[in-house]
Amino acid sequence: MHLYKTLRKLVLISLAFIPVAANAQFYNRLEIGYSYVMATGQYSGTSGFYNLNGSYGGDTIVKRNITAKAGYGEDIGLCIPLKRVGRINMWALSIHFMANEFIWSGLNQGFSADGTFIDPYGIADLDGATLQMAVPIGIDYKIGTDAVCSKKVRFGVTFGAGVMPSFNETVMINVNGAGGGLVTSVNPFVKAEVAVFGGLCFKLRALYSFGNVPYIDQNKDILAVTSGPFTVTGTSNLTLSFIIMPFAWHWKEESWATNYGRYNRYLD
Repeated sequence: MHLYKTLRKLVLISLAFIPVAANAQFYNRLEIGYSYVMATGQYSGTSGFYNLNGSYGGDTIVKRNITAKAGYGEDIGLCIPLKRVGRINMWALSIHFMANEFIWSGLNQGFSADGTFIDPYGIADLDGATLQMAVPIGIDYKIGTDAVCSKKVRFGVTFGAGVMPSFNETVMINVNGAGGGLVTSVNPFVKAEVAVFGGLCFKLRALYSFGNVPYIDQNKDILAVTSGPFTVTGTSNLTLSFIIMPFAWHWKEESWATNYGRYNRYLD
């Protein structure tokens, strides 16, 4: 429910930019997408220690790598041409608004004497849900169809890099009184895209961000759920998106110089 409310706000905010974009003919480059999100992190804190026979042996301090359950998200954005560098090549500034959600599961797993992590018998799993609002801003090198916005060019690729400011809220699931985290972060990212034109322009994008993000800082015991305080610090985030450029039907068959008219002077 929180995700849908957030996405609704995201779309309304983004739509406010369309009149400005339309005046500059940048609506040709508007993108809307649906994403599949994967995140990794490191758990650090107090966990229960369990003997080989399954009996509880006290508490211990552990660090372990964890992977969030794959989540979903929405994406809306556009790119602004900066410099033409070839017949179908250009540099561009890309700006996107993303909303993602993913689940950290098994946060109260115990450490076994055989070196593995196990779910404690008779204790409910502790999960955390992260809602991430992010604004990747980067420089793209684009080749092909969505660089020139021409129906004659069928395929394209993009390589880009930049920084991704994000707002991350994590809440514990089904545990009363348990905190999570509410943090902002700025992380570098790299991305790659492939595009194909067929009536509309369709793209597949992979965006990988990295660097520490303190998703969870649980500084107290949660009765009957976990043995003590712990933190979860994100280390990477991979977003795979299916993108549609809904105004690609408006593209012409001529070159981008003709398409952009008076705006082409900024590309020379």
